[in-house]
Amino acid sequence: MTERAAPRPPRPLFSAGFILAAAAAAGLWVLAGLAGVGRSREGLTPVRELRPNLFSERSGGGVFIYGVRAGASVLVIDAAADPRGRPVDLLLTAMHGAREHLTGLWATSARPDHVAGAAAFPAVPLYVGQSDLPVAAEARRLPSVFDRVLRLAWPPSSLPQARVAEAGTWPFVDGDATHILQAWPTPGPTAGSVSYLFDDILFVGDLLSWREGRLVLPPPALDADPVATRRSVRQLAERVRPVALGLVCTGHGGCTPDGQGAHAWQQLLATLSPR
Repeated sequence: MTERAAPRPPRPLFSAGFILAAAAAAGLWVLAGLAGVGRSREGLTPVRELRPNLFSERSGGGVFIYGVRAGASVLVIDAAADPRGRPVDLLLTAMHGAREHLTGLWATSARPDHVAGAAAFPAVPLYVGQSDLPVAAEARRLPSVFDRVLRLAWPPSSLPQARVAEAGTWPFVDGDATHILQAWPTPGPTAGSVSYLFDDILFVGDLLSWREGRLVLPPPALDADPVATRRSVRQLAERVRPVALGLVCTGHGGCTPDGQGAHAWQQLLATLSPR
């Protein structure tokens, strides 16, 4: 009786060499992507004057930072991603100021694209939300994949000792007028995200985006907790209810046109579900 030959095992679809080559190519692609993102922190665009004594700068990574002049004081909202502080320096130049005129850096979150630039100003107070203090101190990492990628692409620099921003109030005298900067916790994009109101200007960081002529909720990559984000928007609406908002300025997308902040804000609130 003739014995049957044992069946041959099926050949693998891809050889081990092909898989190793593909993995190496993917690794190089990821490294090239990280390098590209890393270089993007150095991007600069011209400073825009939004109204007298209010300026914006779209810095590397697409994050907007803002400068406000009130008498002898210069306030900067968010510090951008460049640890050399060049976007902040551009704002100061546009405001006819210098580093010694910088009163403080008020961050809307401790993400690298919002605080890394503070490394260039070690003597200037840096304000962040309570829950983001450990992040600013590099004691722990931000939880989302997006934030971890930013940390890889933009390694953290040594930052000034951060102070708690939320629920703070800072007065600034400008001649006969006194301007008030107020801070409120608005968790969602990060646990320690903060929004600021200066006169009729609302700075919301990553809590909202300005896109196609409307205020909208942030994209998923910028929103660590969408439920908390919606809750923060509603709570913020109650806090600013007495204010006729002139501008709402976001971390990505810039600001509403001057004088249209209240209308854009109401449009946004109308899109939120009542829950």
